[in-house]
Amino acid sequence: GVFLFKGNRYWLYDPHTYELIEKEDKTDRTLTEISELLKTAVKIDAAFVDNKQNCVLIAGDMYIYKEKDDTVWKIKEDHQWGKIDSSFDDLERIDAALTDKDGNVFLFSGGQYVRYSSNNYNHVDDGYPKSIAENWKNESVATALTEIFPQGVDGAFHGKDGNTYFFKGTTYFCPGQMSEPMDINGKWGHIENNLKETGTVDAAYDDGSQYY
Repeated sequence: GVFLFKGNRYWLYDPHTYELIEKEDKTDRTLTEISELLKTAVKIDAAFVDNKQNCVLIAGDMYIYKEKDDTVWKIKEDHQWGKIDSSFDDLERIDAALTDKDGNVFLFSGGQYVRYSSNNYNHVDDGYPKSIAENWKNESVATALTEIFPQGVDGAFHGKDGNTYFFKGTTYFCPGQMSEPMDINGKWGHIENNLKETGTVDAAYDDGSQYY
């Protein structure tokens, strides 16, 4: 049925016709008729059916629920609403940072990331943090990061060549330039060494403490 609440009373309606279903004695329905757990409740603040088809009622700091196909209401002790699953709570480190071409700054921690679109960095943009695996594909710098490094990255930067590079462990990935991660040592950290390449020495010098 459909429930409408006001104060410590409620009305029940047919879910198909929305006609009022009255009690035989025509008296008002009270919250205790739903459950004795509500005997101290002044009113119902919120009511909903969750994704498991459990019925939930919230009255003040009380949270009671009834599982699908069950008739018994139970009380949920010490439940805190509004908690967010965030890798950025009590943050010990940032894994990586990235600035896109529009100036948006992305910070990565674990499998999540946040975005700053303003330059004061006081608050992250609304709706963040988000999951890399589920949401990164929707960002302005959307890449295959979701499939390649869904659990997070160790480093990232947007290069002068217009490409974005992501690093994880001993591998790196450049979307649009490669189909899978490659070994970091194959590209990064190489030093130009003319002596090794030519095999010749043009000059030598000893200052008494070092050789050049």
